[in-house]
Amino acid sequence: MSAVFKTKRLLLRYANEHDAAMLLTLVNQSHFIKYIGDKAIYTLSDAKNYIEQRRGSGNSWFL
Repeated sequence: MSAVFKTKRLLLRYANEHDAAMLLTLVNQSHFIKYIGDKAIYTLSDAKNYIEQRRGSGNSWFL
């Protein structure tokens, strides 16, 4: 795990394929869908693809 930004209480890093299961769980919670929106991530494969598509763009941060 390579930190991009780190303090005593925070570690910010880019997402990777190991985060796919957590992402799948998060984006399918009712409150996430209600307040953020449906990201069309319904399977583990969808989650891995979502992370991979954003990896190079710098838009895939995880805390």
